[in-house]
Amino acid sequence: MGGQAFAHLSPPLFTPRMPQTIYDQILARTHALLRRHYRLVGSPIEGPGKDTYGDIDVLVLDPNPDSPLHGITFRPQLAVQLSEYLGAKHYVLGKGNLSFNFAIPWPSQNEQDAGEEQEIEKFVQLDIEICESEKMYRWELFHAAHGDLWSILGSTIRRFGLTVNNLGMYLRILEVEPLNRKRSMVYLTDDHAQILRFLGLDPE
Repeated sequence: MGGQAFAHLSPPLFTPRMPQTIYDQILARTHALLRRHYRLVGSPIEGPGKDTYGDIDVLVLDPNPDSPLHGITFRPQLAVQLSEYLGAKHYVLGKGNLSFNFAIPWPSQNEQDAGEEQEIEKFVQLDIEICESEKMYRWELFHAAHGDLWSILGSTIRRFGLTVNNLGMYLRILEVEPLNRKRSMVYLTDDHAQILRFLGLDPE
C-alpha cells in the first residue's frame, strides 16, 4: 500500500503518485483483465477529494473454473501467472498469505510522457489481494473504503473500548488487554450497516 513496495529494490523502481487519468485508466484495464479469471473483482472506494494516488488496490475472489489460475496454490507460481496477464515488469509477494504487488508500466499519454519515460522509467504500483471467502471480500471492500477513514474513526472510538479491524468490530476489555491482547477482544459484529448506525454514521 502507498506505492512503496518496490523502493527496496536495487535500483528502486520509480512509482510516482498518479493523476486521476492514469489511476482510472489502469484501474479499468485491471478490472477487465481480472474479470476473465475471477468471479468477483473490486476496489475500495477512494478517499474523497483525492487528485493523486500512490497505488491501486484490487480485491479478487474465486478463480473461474476455466481460468488457468484455477487450482494454483503455490504463491510464486500464481504471482508469475498474474504478472504475465497484467503485463507487469516486476512483482513482489506481499505480507499477507495471498497478497501481491505488481509494477505496471506507466502508460504513455503523449509524446512528452514518452520522452520522460526514456529518461526515468515510471511504473504504477498495483496491489492485489486474493480473498478467501465472500464474507472477507465484502468486509475488506468496506473496511478499506474512503482511504484513511478507519484510522481516523479507530482513534476516536478506541477510548470507548471499541476496535474495528480486518475482521469486524470488537469490544476491548481494558483490564485483560495488558495480559492477553487477543483474549481481551470480544467480537461484536461485521455487519456494515449496524456498525455505521451504531457510530452515528449514515450507511448510504
